[in-house]
Amino acid sequence: MQTLISTIIYLDPTTQTPWLIGSGLLFACVVTLLTLLFIQRSNERRQLRKLVKERTQALEMESAMLSTVYDSIADIIFCKDMDLKYFRVNKAFEEQFGIERDKVLGLGDMEALGIPSDIAESWRRCDLIVINERRPVRLEEKVPHVTKGMQIFETIKTPLFRDGEVVGLIGLARDITHRKEAEEALENASTAKSAFISNMSHEIRTPMNSIVGFSELALDGASPKTQVYLNRIIDNANWLLQIIDDILDVSKIESGKMELEIMPFDLKELFDQCQTIIFPKATEKGLKLFFYAESQDDGQLLLGDPVRLRQIFINLLSNAVKFTNTGMVRVTSYVKESTDTSKGIYFEIRDSGIGMSPDQISRIFEPFMQGDSSITRKYGGSGLGLAITQNLINMMGGKLQVNSMKGLGSKFSFMLTFDTIAGEAGSSPKRKKRENLVQPRFDAEVLVCEDNEMNQMVINEHLTRLGLRVVLAENGQIGVDKVQEKIRKNEKAFDLILMDIHMPVMDGLDATDRILTFGIKTPIVAMTANIMTTDQEIYHQRGILDCIGKPFTSQELWACLQKYIKAIN
Repeated sequence: MQTLISTIIYLDPTTQTPWLIGSGLLFACVVTLLTLLFIQRSNERRQLRKLVKERTQALEMESAMLSTVYDSIADIIFCKDMDLKYFRVNKAFEEQFGIERDKVLGLGDMEALGIPSDIAESWRRCDLIVINERRPVRLEEKVPHVTKGMQIFETIKTPLFRDGEVVGLIGLARDITHRKEAEEALENASTAKSAFISNMSHEIRTPMNSIVGFSELALDGASPKTQVYLNRIIDNANWLLQIIDDILDVSKIESGKMELEIMPFDLKELFDQCQTIIFPKATEKGLKLFFYAESQDDGQLLLGDPVRLRQIFINLLSNAVKFTNTGMVRVTSYVKESTDTSKGIYFEIRDSGIGMSPDQISRIFEPFMQGDSSITRKYGGSGLGLAITQNLINMMGGKLQVNSMKGLGSKFSFMLTFDTIAGEAGSSPKRKKRENLVQPRFDAEVLVCEDNEMNQMVINEHLTRLGLRVVLAENGQIGVDKVQEKIRKNEKAFDLILMDIHMPVMDGLDATDRILTFGIKTPIVAMTANIMTTDQEIYHQRGILDCIGKPFTSQELWACLQKYIKAIN
C-alpha cells in the first residue's frame, strides 16, 4: 500500500502535463456547450412565452370581435350541438325571447325558451334533417316574441363541420313580418285593382250593348246619311271595347294571370288572317302591304298560342299602318333554326313611317305611354298595344327588338322557338270563317233573364224581329219561377233561355243551378259582359252551353240562335 501511493505521488511530470491539459479543455468545452444550450433554451422559452401570449391575445381579440359581430347583427344567430342544445346565441336571440344567454346555453328549445310543444317539435324535426342529411334547410316559420306575439321569420339552418364530421348546426333567422305584410297588402291591392278593372269592363260593356244594339236596329230602313252616322257610332263603340280589352290584358299580365295556350297551328293561315284584318286599313291610306313567310313543306305544324301570336302581329301592324302615311308595310318571317322537334322563327315588321328617336323608343313599351305626347292627339291610341306585345313575346320566350330613325320608318323584330308536331299545312284547328248570315226566322219561345231595362228593350227587339216570342224576367228568381210555372201547367218548355250572369235577388249561375234540377232539356246560353276565358269555363262547368258577349252584333246573335233553335226559312 505504501509503495503504491509513493508511486502515484512521484509520477514523472513530463507524462502528467498533457493529461491535465486535455482534461481542462474537455471540461471547458462541456461547460461552454451547456452554457450555450441553457442560453438557447432560455431564448426559446422566452419566444414561446411571447408567442403563446400573442396567440392568446389574438384569440381573445378574435373572440371579442366575433362576439361583437354576433351581437351587432340584427338577425337571430344560434348554434346547437349534436344533442340540439344551445352552445352559442347572439344578442338578437336574447331580445327576441327576453332571456339572458347564460340561461339558454346547454338547454334545448322547450327547456330554454318555454315555447309551445308543437313549435318545439317542428324545430326539432328541421334540426334533425340538417344534421342527419348534412344539408342546409331554408324555411319560413312563426317565432314567438315576448311582447309582439308571433312573428314570421325566414330561417336558414346549416350543419357545422369539424374534420369532415358534423358536430352541430348554426342557424340564422331574419324577421320578415313586415315584408310579408307588405306582400299581402300588394297582393290585396293587385286583386282589388283586377276586380275593379273587371267590374269596370262589365259596367261599360252593359251600356255599350244598348248603344251597339240600338244602332244596329236603327240601321234597318235608315237613310244613307243616317246609316253612315250609325256605322260611325258602332265603329267607335268597338274601338272603345278594344281599349277595354287591352286594359284587361295589361291587368292580367301584371297580376301573372295571363296564360298561353299550346295548340297546333299553321303560320301561313295565321298570316292570312292578319292580312285580311289589316288590308282594308292599309288600302284606305294607299299603303302597300307585303306578307312573306318562308315555305314550310315538311309536314310540321307549330305548337303555340295562335290567338296571342295573332294579337302580337295585329298590334304591330296596326301601329305600322297608323304611323305610315306613304310607302309600305312589310311582314317577313323565315326559319332561322330547325331541329326534328322544334323551329326557331325570325319575324320582322318594317314600315316606311314617321320613325322614332332613341328617347321615344325608350318610352314606347311603358303602359299608357306614347313616344310623343302629340302622338296621342294626332294619331289616337291608348299606348297599351306595344306594352302588351312586348309582354306576350317575353312570355313566349322571345325578345322584341326595335330599330328606328326619325323620318325613316321603324323595324320591329323578334325570334320565337316553337315545338313542332306532324301534320299537313292547313290541317290545324281553324276558326270558323264568319260569313254574313241571312236574317233567319224562328217559331219558338225564348226566356230572357236580364235586369237592365235598356238591354231588355234591345234583346226583345232583336228577337221579335226574328219571329221569336219573348218572355222577360228581371232577375234569376223570376226566371226560375217562370220555368216552374210552365212545368206546373204542363206547358211546353222554353226553346231557349238567355241568361244574364249579374242580376239582383238571384244571379244567373244560381238560377241555372235551380233550373237544371228540374230536369228540362232547354239549352241555357249566357248573355253577359263577363266573357273572359276563365268566366266561360265556369259557365260551362255550371251547365251553360254557350256564351254571347255584350255588346253583341246581330250576326253573333243569329249564329248562336241557329245552334239551338231550328230556323223556319
